[in-house]
Amino acid sequence: MVVLPGWLDQVPEIDFTREKEMLTQLEAWAVKKGWAVTDGAGLPSGLRERTDVLLTHPDGEKRIRVAVLQKNRSSSGYIRLDASNLRTLELEFRRKHWRVLAGAVPIEDDIVTRGWDWLVKLMFRP
Repeated sequence: MVVLPGWLDQVPEIDFTREKEMLTQLEAWAVKKGWAVTDGAGLPSGLRERTDVLLTHPDGEKRIRVAVLQKNRSSSGYIRLDASNLRTLELEFRRKHWRVLAGAVPIEDDIVTRGWDWLVKLMFRP
């Protein structure tokens, strides 16, 4: 089951197709690895407002809140990933690729090439 935020289809004249495709890939990876994928409805209201998709590891201790950031017609797409250990990464769509940023500093040019395993290990590395 794919959990896509409904608001992506309600923004007039803004195309979130790339964001939907990236969320679908991330969710497919998570399900394959045994993570639970939800819309974050069980989170406290402040976190729920900033969460489009919630990934929960089977051990229950690791969680990743995923949020698609607003954009205008001429801006790049951004997806923010907040780990339960307080690490935050962003995915930015640039030149046909989603690159990974940490604190606005690019650390990988193409997440699809590197893979979700790499990204999650990076987020939860001690």
